[in-house]
Amino acid sequence: MNKKTIKIGIIGAGNISELIHVPGFKLCPNTKVIAICDKNFSRVKELARKYDIPYMFNDYKELLKLKEIDGVAIATPNYLHYPIAMEAMNKRKHVLVEKPL
Repeated sequence: MNKKTIKIGIIGAGNISELIHVPGFKLCPNTKVIAICDKNFSRVKELARKYDIPYMFNDYKELLKLKEIDGVAIATPNYLHYPIAMEAMNKRKHVLVEKPL
């Protein structure tokens, strides 16, 4: 059976993304991180280069415009979880948030 690859965007490029999210998604069959976003664009470039992530953004709204993205992992400060999650869901993306909205 041929399974579809689930394409993920990660919003937030801090330690949790580098240590948990990106490596975790790499372990999941049929899942690929294709985009990463953070206000600190030098950090975005560093992680994109290290993990071969093709799309880089410093504005999550631009990341959410990618039609290829099936879902996002939100790895930002807690107070940003709700507005980002709602916008992602309104764009019909699946959302992973570790902490309560």
